[in-house]
Amino acid sequence: MNSDLIGKLKDITSISIMDNISDDKLLPVTNALINGGINLIMFNYNSFSNDKKICDNIKLLKEHFGNKIIIGAGNVTKQSQIVDVKNASGQFVLLSGKDYALVKLAKKSGLISVSSAVSIDDIIDALKNDTDFVKIFPINAFYDGFKNITLLYYEDELNENNLSTTQVYNSLKKINLDIINMNIAY
Repeated sequence: MNSDLIGKLKDITSISIMDNISDDKLLPVTNALINGGINLIMFNYNSFSNDKKICDNIKLLKEHFGNKIIIGAGNVTKQSQIVDVKNASGQFVLLSGKDYALVKLAKKSGLISVSSAVSIDDIIDALKNDTDFVKIFPINAFYDGFKNITLLYYEDELNENNLSTTQVYNSLKKINLDIINMNIAY
C-alpha cells in the first residue's frame, strides 16, 4: 500500500496547508481544492490550540472525501501525534527535528514519513534512517553532490532566493533527482 501512495505523492505538484481554517469553511474549501486539482492536504501541529483538533479535521476530511485526498500532519514531534494521525486515517507525517525513532514508528504504523533537512548531513541521516521523503528547508541548503534523493521544495523559498522554478528544476534534473514542487495553497 505505501509503495502505491509513495508513487502518487511523487506525481503531486501542490499541497494545501490547512492552518487556521474555520470549521464552517473546512469542507467547502477542501472541495474547491479538489476541484482545482489539489488533493494533498496537511495540518500543522503548531497551528492549533490543541492536537485533537488536527486529528478531528483529518478524520472529518478523510471520511467525507475518501480516496480523493491524501492527508496528513506536519511539524510532528511526538510519538503520540503519529499514533493519533494514524488513528484519524491520516496517511503521512512531516517530521520536525531529528528524532528518527519517529520515522520508524511512522513506517511501522503504515504512514509515509517525510523528514526535514537543513543540511547535507541531515539528508544523509534521514536517508540512513529509512525516511520515505526528505523536505529540504531552506532550498539553498542543498547542493548537487547527491543523486537519487526525492526533494520537496516550496515555491516561496525559490522566490525568496531569487531563483526560478525552471532554474532549480533543470539543475536538479541533471543529477537525476525526483522533484516534488510543494506549492502552498491557503
